[in-house]
Amino acid sequence: TDFHNISRAVLLRPAPSVYCSLLRILRWATAIVFGEVSQTEESLWAQERVTLIAVLVLKTLRFYTETLYPSEARAEDSLEMAEPAIAMFDAIHSIFEAANDCEGAELDQPRLYVVEECIGSLVASSHLLLASPAILASQLSQYMGATRNEWRLTALLHAMPNSDELLSFFPDVVAAKPRPPMYQRMTKRLPPISDRCRSATSLHNILSFLFDVAFSRNGRTENNAVASSYSLERISQVLIREIAKELVKGDFAHTGTPALMNTPCRFRRRTVGACWDMASGAPDAIALRVDRPGVMVAGIGVYCSGAEYTATYTIEMFKADLTDTNSEEKWELVEKVTHLVSANEGRDTANLKFNRVVALDPAMTYMIQIASLDGGKTFAGENGASSVRLCNGARITFGNADSSRSQNGTCLARGQIPHLLYSIKDDAVRGSRSNDEERLSRAFCQLLRLMTAKVGEAVTAGTLTTSARDLVSAIACFSMVYMEAQPKRALEVVAIVDHLLPMVSSVNGVAKQASSASDYFDGTHRDSLLDRRIDASLHSIDRAECSVRVR
Repeated sequence: TDFHNISRAVLLRPAPSVYCSLLRILRWATAIVFGEVSQTEESLWAQERVTLIAVLVLKTLRFYTETLYPSEARAEDSLEMAEPAIAMFDAIHSIFEAANDCEGAELDQPRLYVVEECIGSLVASSHLLLASPAILASQLSQYMGATRNEWRLTALLHAMPNSDELLSFFPDVVAAKPRPPMYQRMTKRLPPISDRCRSATSLHNILSFLFDVAFSRNGRTENNAVASSYSLERISQVLIREIAKELVKGDFAHTGTPALMNTPCRFRRRTVGACWDMASGAPDAIALRVDRPGVMVAGIGVYCSGAEYTATYTIEMFKADLTDTNSEEKWELVEKVTHLVSANEGRDTANLKFNRVVALDPAMTYMIQIASLDGGKTFAGENGASSVRLCNGARITFGNADSSRSQNGTCLARGQIPHLLYSIKDDAVRGSRSNDEERLSRAFCQLLRLMTAKVGEAVTAGTLTTSARDLVSAIACFSMVYMEAQPKRALEVVAIVDHLLPMVSSVNGVAKQASSASDYFDGTHRDSLLDRRIDASLHSIDRAECSVRVR
């Protein structure tokens, strides 16, 4: 009946009834595939035919799920067929349960095809079926360390890198994200999440589990007659690498300075020739105000001559409170810098940066003054505007400086200082990220400690696999990026990996002297090359300590 319900007309317009029919077909097929099968040719052919049906049904369900529940779906779109999707989730896990009951040669190739298709379906639908970190925590807390749940665990771990924000699965590292509408439906099928569950699935505990699996030489292929393309050891190494990359990337983004931008030019046109004399030493100055906080000035722009041009400029920035008209003007120096400008032919402006950025206060008036004794003649601006608009909507208003401050003639209408270098400070974003930055740094150091402990154990026991060495080499590269983003923590990183340097060097020395060097660590020439690569990576971290100290 279920086969007849799925007509050609409704295949591309799935309804709840079609979904339910497909699920019943899947249950019927899996009952035969994972049931007792005699070794007669007829029984084996029947099992393969039913396996094909099960795989086709799973592919169809995956297509429907991706069509009905795209990652950008709205709430009202996602909840219409929530129950069939949850039923698919339950059906997949029942197949994993049946696969866990099969041991050794019992998990033959047809059964493995069905299991792998289930893993692929779960990964493709992870934005829906793992709609919240809480769902992942509940699942992982049940499956970690339980050998009977190995297939479920493999599927969950393969689904995690499919997320756009991998660290969002760990609320103890980054702030929790809003929960999608499907979260309420999915959590009804799961047991309540206890504090013990949250603790068991913290980033530190997850990393400890992943390192245990990644450095284990006992794989599923040793117990099964056929090998799966979904390896628990391999996905553990991939996850460790991806988590390390996200931790370093997030740390680097948080510590990065705001982007510098040029304000729009305050002049509507520029002189045709170089006619503005900058050789007398008389200063040019302009006054300015900003209408909102969050604007930081990092430098100014000056006109050059358009030919080969070299000059030394002294730039000063002052501030004063001019709101009280009865008080005398008292300008306070806030920044002073000297620049040697060397401009190429054809370049009409140059940017001169301050030693530090200056945050503009809307209650204050600022004045920028520039002077040179060897500037020669430069271009100049004409037909100046009284204000310019910045990228965040703030407005900078310019005004004439006192003639004693701008002796060379720069004013609102014409002269020098065509633009400013500025950046925007978002206090709200920075405040919300301050805690995340510290947690990311601590988490990356924890990852390094776990890695060094596992590498030390594996090197001592002689069980360091080729894939594990590749993982160590990748994390060593991430460590270099981390130390660039966090130079104050560079010594801590070096201290963590320092005890591995003599151990790896000793092992490499023994391997070179021994007659069986080619058989050491799995017996391949590539292994000894990887030994040297790890040694070089760890020594590069050691060399970075010297550069950090010099810096």
